[in-house]
Amino acid sequence: MFQHIVNRKFKKRKISLHRSDRLSFSSTLISTIFLAAFLILAKSQQAEKQGCEGGSCQSPEVLERQFPLLPGPTIAYGIMVYQRQGKTVDEVFISFQRLFNAIYHPENFYAVHVDSKSEDLLISMINGYLQWFSNAASIYSVSVSWGGITVVERTLALMQTALEKDNRWSYFVNIGQEDYPLVSQFKMSEWLSSKPLGTNYIMCWDIEGHHFFGQWEHHERRVEVVSVDNFQGLVQDTNYKRLRESLLDMTFYKSLQQTMLSREFVFYACFGIEPRRILLYLANSKAPDEIYFPTVLQSDAHFKETATCNDTRHYSHWIRPGGSWHPEYLEIEHIGLLLKSDMFFARKVNEKSEKLLDAIDALMTGATLESLTAHLWNSTPAEALPFIHDPNDAKIIIDGLDQYRQACDRKKIVAFLNWIKAERDRRQALADGKFINPQKDAATVV
Repeated sequence: MFQHIVNRKFKKRKISLHRSDRLSFSSTLISTIFLAAFLILAKSQQAEKQGCEGGSCQSPEVLERQFPLLPGPTIAYGIMVYQRQGKTVDEVFISFQRLFNAIYHPENFYAVHVDSKSEDLLISMINGYLQWFSNAASIYSVSVSWGGITVVERTLALMQTALEKDNRWSYFVNIGQEDYPLVSQFKMSEWLSSKPLGTNYIMCWDIEGHHFFGQWEHHERRVEVVSVDNFQGLVQDTNYKRLRESLLDMTFYKSLQQTMLSREFVFYACFGIEPRRILLYLANSKAPDEIYFPTVLQSDAHFKETATCNDTRHYSHWIRPGGSWHPEYLEIEHIGLLLKSDMFFARKVNEKSEKLLDAIDALMTGATLESLTAHLWNSTPAEALPFIHDPNDAKIIIDGLDQYRQACDRKKIVAFLNWIKAERDRRQALADGKFINPQKDAATVV
């Protein structure tokens, strides 16, 4: 750049570099260098300012780590962040930061969306944090209606961003701040390198009926009843029902929202002609984020052959039959299940999961179970102590925690089934013109 500026100046003025002109040349060169240095300093200050927006000016610690080269495919992450009611900006930011640092590798790519219903400070803090990373980008914040088409729209926006900004990654993973990795990025890449490239890790449940973690479910109403996403955070069912003959002569499929999809399929889902038609149809359906991607995949003969249909590389713990809307939050007593799962990610986690995540972090960085014995024992809830007969053996502690977890699960299932029965009785009583006090007759759900 310096030479270009010097050459341009001298060519315009036709300066000859004879002895008599050396002083003038030196003066001009010094001025040019000073100007270039000033521009570099200004750019550095601008970058520093961008990195400081809403947060600390200190470079993130994760950038100081040494990362091994990935032995196989790389990953693009699409991260959806939102501020739950009652959560402070600091709580959500710390949760996001911990997740981001846990999944970070300089060879991967990260696209992030923060729901616009979050406080402005949170959006600013996350955007400022991402400015430090050349392999990360935030997309424009909009209001996402959970269970509405805006979830699909933002997921597609994250996918498109990853496609446009990084041409290296082979798989796309969509996660939120309630997800957490169970293994390192190196281990993920190594495992993926042993599998056929282009595999799509997704469920393929027929919405007309399928087994769902021990119960039989069907979801025809999701594509029959018209639901309206107001693009401001709410989804409302209507009284209008589409005839079954209008369902495009296709079978609709369902998956868990969290998946791992190939780059080829992501491109097709974003830009294909048939996916666009399916997207428009599902725009007025309930929870289309669980239907769009498996339906698009199964509607194409090529991609249909690439689907696992039984593995999303995510672990979740579902125990409540008959209408449960979410898996259980994971705590230290679930560590045995996670160690046996062979999955890449787990959900859901929250502030009660801190001790569990500390143990996972340690294992991801090379710690042995034996070295975690004291941590496991100190993290054990008082109610679980009777299940553990040797506090000096990590495996025995984990077995005891698992027995405690099973006992808790049984109680939750009984309480949930009692609540389901009381709720059905209440609805029947209302239909019969009677009234039942739900506070009195419905069991408390844990």
